[in-house]
Amino acid sequence: MAFPATAPPITIDGRRYLDGGLWELAAAAVVAINPDPAAMAAFGPGLCDRAACTRRRCPAPDESRGWCRPDGRCAADGSVTTLSTMIMSRLLTVVAVLLLGLSAPASAAEPTALLSPDGKYPIGLRTLHLTDTGRADPWVPSERRELMVSLWYPAFPAGERADYLTAAESAATVKGRGLDLPADTLQRIGVHARKDAPALPSAGRGRPLVLLSPGAGNSRTTLTTLAENLAANGFVVAAVDHAYEAYNVEFPGGRLLPCLACQAPGEPWPAAVENRAEDMSFVVDTVLGQRSPRIDPARIGMAGHSAGGAATAFTMAADRRVKAGVSLDGPLYRPVALDRPFALLTSPVGEQQFGAGWDAGWPALTGWKERRHLPQTGHSSSTDNGYLTVALHQKDKVPPATWERQYGSGDPTASLEFFRDYLVGFFQARLNPAG
Repeated sequence: MAFPATAPPITIDGRRYLDGGLWELAAAAVVAINPDPAAMAAFGPGLCDRAACTRRRCPAPDESRGWCRPDGRCAADGSVTTLSTMIMSRLLTVVAVLLLGLSAPASAAEPTALLSPDGKYPIGLRTLHLTDTGRADPWVPSERRELMVSLWYPAFPAGERADYLTAAESAATVKGRGLDLPADTLQRIGVHARKDAPALPSAGRGRPLVLLSPGAGNSRTTLTTLAENLAANGFVVAAVDHAYEAYNVEFPGGRLLPCLACQAPGEPWPAAVENRAEDMSFVVDTVLGQRSPRIDPARIGMAGHSAGGAATAFTMAADRRVKAGVSLDGPLYRPVALDRPFALLTSPVGEQQFGAGWDAGWPALTGWKERRHLPQTGHSSSTDNGYLTVALHQKDKVPPATWERQYGSGDPTASLEFFRDYLVGFFQARLNPAG
């Protein structure tokens, strides 16, 4: 397999720190620069002002030693380093890195942006290229199975904003869809994650993980709003592009792979979604093996749109590490026996096309389950596509019947907000995240 290293470590006094360690002290430096309750709350427990130190029976504070360390001890004289030496002499490098990210200049013309997440955590984003050397690709058997993964996670707000699409993906999508927009429009969509930002420390065994799988022909990027909101609420999120199953996804070497599954004769997707279950287990193995962000292996869930929703059911059946799942208008090609929580959110199009399969498969779901019909939504209302089509003033180019099928009769922004909020509530209840 091949994937990028985690965020670059910082070296201070010959020691290297990544997730935790001096990054916690870097948070203290930020609070020292901007000591307001909101800033302190963003970095979780353990960072307190001088009054809080006093309540912890610390020595009477003064200007140089009025802060509690992240481990709860006082920055006082004696065996514990004072604030002045801890921050001024040992953290200037870290503070500079953080301030570089916090003070990045805004562009002259603000681009169209995704919905703002409603969670308390800043977000980081890493892109992983994974190769499962033990499996052939089902569409090109002479190649090994390749995946592109976007990993969102709670992070320090350091570094530059991430792109929505790569330059090549944006240009190919604009051209392929015949949009009257500059080639880089989709690359410049405003997102809320910072590229390769260092992960925030996590309590306990680590953070919960949510896997995301997109619909047939769609890329993982179409689920960015859902992913960012989950990450802002304390989850690590891994959205996966399965090679040759989406249009205009860039792989290393500048390769824009075609959607061979979309062009295959007959009905290729039932077998494709079962193969995705193997993809998702491979992703879980990989991210659990990384040091940062730290993930709790006992708290893993999955959600998917359309074909990705079907893949969610098959992944849960094949891999018991996945404790809960949500299908966003995804078919059930055959009954799947599940004894863990599973939710199915449906549109009128989904009920018409997939309802018989859902009816047949429903009795095999013996755990907690919910099938909720959303009559004002379309098949793709849970993706970014409808929201961005309106925001980029492209709706008039979509035939009304197509719009109705894909995005329904309701407001696409309200629909997307519902789906992102539902996923957070569902996985908070089923995976019980802790910061």
